[in-house]
Amino acid sequence: MTTVASGQTLNVTSGQTSTGVIVDSGGTLDVFAGGKVSSTVDSGFVNVSGGKAVSTIVVSGGVEEVVAGIDTAATISSGGSEVVSGAGSASGATVEGGGVLKVVGGGLTVSSLLEGSNPTGSGGKEIAVAGGIADATRVTGRGLLIISSGGVANATLIDSRNNSGGFIVFGRGLAIGTVIDSGSTEFLSGGTEDGGIVGSGGRIVVRSGGTAIDVTISGGGSAIISSGGLITADAGGTATIDGVVINSGLLLASTASSLIDIAGVVSGGGVKIGDGMVEVESGGTANVTFLSTGIGGLEIADTASDPTAFTGAVSGFGGVGHSNHTQFIDLLFVMSDATASVTYVSAASHTSGALMVSSGGQLAASIDLIGVYSTGDLRVVSGVSATVKILDPVVVGGGSVDISSAAMVWLRNSIDAPGVAAGARATLAGTTDARETGSSPPAAARAAAVALLGNYMAASFVDAAPAQGGARVTDSQPSEQPQLTHPHH
Repeated sequence: MTTVASGQTLNVTSGQTSTGVIVDSGGTLDVFAGGKVSSTVDSGFVNVSGGKAVSTIVVSGGVEEVVAGIDTAATISSGGSEVVSGAGSASGATVEGGGVLKVVGGGLTVSSLLEGSNPTGSGGKEIAVAGGIADATRVTGRGLLIISSGGVANATLIDSRNNSGGFIVFGRGLAIGTVIDSGSTEFLSGGTEDGGIVGSGGRIVVRSGGTAIDVTISGGGSAIISSGGLITADAGGTATIDGVVINSGLLLASTASSLIDIAGVVSGGGVKIGDGMVEVESGGTANVTFLSTGIGGLEIADTASDPTAFTGAVSGFGGVGHSNHTQFIDLLFVMSDATASVTYVSAASHTSGALMVSSGGQLAASIDLIGVYSTGDLRVVSGVSATVKILDPVVVGGGSVDISSAAMVWLRNSIDAPGVAAGARATLAGTTDARETGSSPPAAARAAAVALLGNYMAASFVDAAPAQGGARVTDSQPSEQPQLTHPHH
């Protein structure tokens, strides 16, 4: 057995093998290309530079550095540390409570075990920064994995059980495919998780600047989104919420062909739809907001047997001033046919109401809609799978059409008089056309006509034919403003 005392250096070169070397504090062991050491006890400094080290024990005060070399099955005890860099790699390391494993630019760790059973002490810690990669790390007990700027963690398993250890991803750090088991927590503090799975009893916390992409929150799992945090889905990806999300940040379907699938509960802030899709399954709960310029949609599970399966509220549908005609709400389990119709019943405040869809003479959906709408703002068409799809339709002139009766079209700068044929002898006061249907414009239309008559001369109007064949009175907009006169009193 060889001992390297303080101030001494032992070199192991190509073709040489040393077993059971003891490196005292202040001593140095260099393992060069082609050299090999095993079962070393290190309280000094071990430099694996192109060589190989097996089953090294790094104790308090000891440092092992792996540069372009290979380290296998090391044990890093309390107060000891190992640094992997360059083209170096370390596989199967066990980091006990108080020990530290650090992987930096170009370094790689594989299948590290971070543990620590002392309920009052710190657990084993691994840190990946600046191009360092940690693959398949397992975090148990009070162990802790930290991924910082430029570091990457792949396929991490967090199995802390007592919720005292965990995983932290800081700014510009990236975690891919993390599995968060019961009692464990992943914190995204400016970093990103892509494709993680939060199991029953597990938790992910997305703090300000943090992003979780295509994650799955399983039943019994939970997510907390702080202000400035984001859960989203990539193009072609899916974020699945079967558990509970406490949302003070943003849950966003932003990209075309992205999907946020909700079978659990989203409380606090709602879910936002950009160009992607949000599906709320039966039993799922979320308030949903359409972004004004988005082209995405909402899919819900309302049916005739459960017309209120979707229990959230929808806002922003149709964009600002009903200008977005691509957004849609799809009833996944209600087929579109000639019996399908839509009705909107406004609340007394006229700032919200119920969007109701009937099919086969039965109520198939009742959706809380936030905003100012009417039945004429909504239309039922056939969706991709021949299901009921609800749109905010386009109308020539910039208004909206009442599809339920098709009796009146409101156009900007115009008054449409239903039941008065184009070309009839029509005035603002009435008609002598024999083809008059007998229907009368609503009181609001009559009031509008009276107000308009009081402001303009009758000469400033012309008779024009609207799209549905009724007489429409429009502002003729002459090249010179006509002389306006006040009515005699």
